[in-house]
Amino acid sequence: MDHPERFLEYSVNTEEAVNFYQDCDPGEGENKEVVKRLRAKVAAVMTDSSTSQEETEGLDKRKCVKKAATDVERCEVHPEEVEEYWCEEDCKVVCKDCLIFGEHRGHRAVKGEKRRLAIMVDKVAKILPSLERELSRAQEIGKIVDVEGKEMFEKVKEEIIKLLYAKYEVESERMFSFLSDHCSSLQKTITTIHSFQAGLSSSQSPLLDPEEVAMLISHPMQLHMIPGTVAWHDTLLSITPPVIKVTTDPNPCSSSLTTHKASHLLDRLPVDD
Repeated sequence: MDHPERFLEYSVNTEEAVNFYQDCDPGEGENKEVVKRLRAKVAAVMTDSSTSQEETEGLDKRKCVKKAATDVERCEVHPEEVEEYWCEEDCKVVCKDCLIFGEHRGHRAVKGEKRRLAIMVDKVAKILPSLERELSRAQEIGKIVDVEGKEMFEKVKEEIIKLLYAKYEVESERMFSFLSDHCSSLQKTITTIHSFQAGLSSSQSPLLDPEEVAMLISHPMQLHMIPGTVAWHDTLLSITPPVIKVTTDPNPCSSSLTTHKASHLLDRLPVDD
């Protein structure tokens, strides 16, 4: 074993202290007094080590408690105490002295998880009126949208309908004017042909030009109807009105056949001398 006086001059770690404490004989040689003092120091080192471990564990526990109680503050009336209770009658945090000696004496109080829950309920209860006001406001806005908003869209719809009807009136007037002229020519020609066939025409009756008559059927009337479209483009409503047109677009095959038949028919009409 090392000389015992070396341990008195230097710090002793835990492992060396335990080994020496277990192997050392207090009556060993001339160093009895040194060994006695050394054993006392070793015992102190071992005690300090055990205490240090307990203190470390205790510190860890205190840290956990402190972390769990971060929302706990010192009492303004009793600064030496923390406000670890919630007074259910006055709805505020208090310390134990407030409940024993202060103005909250005899009041019902809770702590721990119930205290945290009560604080949370108290905070949200304070904003409850604001939530109810916002709910009423949102419901009122819904009523406004249902009435005034609908009226706005109905007004726009009526204006669109007026514009479309105006467009239709212009187009239909032009189309019916064209149809009327065409039908009038056809009716007049048909009546004249019937008169010739019945021998009712006089010498003063104008003769029909077969080419002009053939033109009435060589260019048959065509109806073109194109549906309108309605589409949104971002925030703009795009409306293309329907298109209704009447044209005399000739069909070469049918026109030649019809022209031949018309000419053949006109050739057989009686002609006054």
